[in-house]
Parts: sequence; C-alpha cells; structure tokens
Amino acid sequence: MLGIIFDVVVKYSLKQQRLLQYFIVFENSIFPHFPPFLINMKKVVTARLVLRMKNSIRLLLIILFHLIDQKNLI
Repeated sequence: MLGIIFDVVVKYSLKQQRLLQYFIVFENSIFPHFPPFLINMKKVVTARLVLRMKNSIRLLLIILFHLIDQKNLI
C-alpha cells in the first residue's frame, strides 16, 4: 500500500513545473502522521528537481554553444 502511494506521489510531483508546487504537494499531504516518511519524500523529490534543473542547464549550454558555433561559421 505504501509503495503504491509513494509511486502516485512521485509521479504527480514529477509533472509539476514550479518549485513551489513540489512543496505544496507535501505540505497538504495525507502523511502528517508519518514525519520521517514525509521528510524522505521531500528529499527524493528535491533530488529529482535538482537533477532536472542540472539537465536543463546542460541542455541550455549545449544549445547556446551550438548557436555560437553556427554564428562563427557564417
């Protein structure tokens, strides 16, 4: 049961686009009686958000450098 709830919360949180929405999901969560579980969930989602942001920055830099290279070739 707990595994199913975990999967649902993680899938829902990965669809959110704003940092604030990540934490609203957990502050209004159904887990106020399980603080250690809630803390672990926040860590998982925060780690995924950081990874997503790093990947976005890398992609942006790759695109930027590619555009700069194209500009220099013209």
